[in-house]
Amino acid sequence: MKKIKREGNEPRLVLHGGWEFTKDDGVDKTIAKLANGKILFIPNASRFPDKQIDRAVKKYRELKTEIILLNKNATVLPRDIKVVYLGGGQPAKLIEYFKHHPELLTDIKERWRRQKIVWCGCSAGAIVVMPKMLAPNSYGRGEVDLEAGLGLIKNNGLIIPHWNATDTEEIWRRKVEKVHREKLLITIDEYTALFWHKDGARVIGLGAVEIIQHGQRQIYKNGQTINNLEISY
Repeated sequence: MKKIKREGNEPRLVLHGGWEFTKDDGVDKTIAKLANGKILFIPNASRFPDKQIDRAVKKYRELKTEIILLNKNATVLPRDIKVVYLGGGQPAKLIEYFKHHPELLTDIKERWRRQKIVWCGCSAGAIVVMPKMLAPNSYGRGEVDLEAGLGLIKNNGLIIPHWNATDTEEIWRRKVEKVHREKLLITIDEYTALFWHKDGARVIGLGAVEIIQHGQRQIYKNGQTINNLEISY
């Protein structure tokens, strides 16, 4: 069997801005190319996990990729999985899920650090990768409180999904930038994803990714590369 050649810039993380599986935005097609035919899907951050599963199965069937679900008592990942996808928009539910499955989280982190898997996270599954994340009460209520994330990576940053959907909350957007000025802010629009490898990243999708740091901001759109965006772990 011919070995699959891994490129040096193969992504370690795929961070999606929201509304996955619902449009042909190029994100799922790009993920499917990484997956070797199977994706482990963890929908536990979703308010309606069954609906999320149905959408994922339908979308990835079109891409000849199988969606695999974990046994509810699983403590480790299946060994032949390359992509682990965490979907849904409720980070508190995802954090609670892993509190009840600490061995599973340990296995995911270990396999990720050994570059055995790619972590794909949409919305909640994206923001939890940092040590800190915006608290659920911060969206739409004018607050910018933080709480603990999963700390998959150690960057001093915040991932903020659904960024274009907060255009009507301009005061809140500017408050986030001011209060958390010392952090690397990575904002991601809906139907858009950041494919982040070791030293940089590439944007895929219909919207934009904005990098805000020390008051400086840069917007990147589909196909553009972000250089010098390193993963620390």
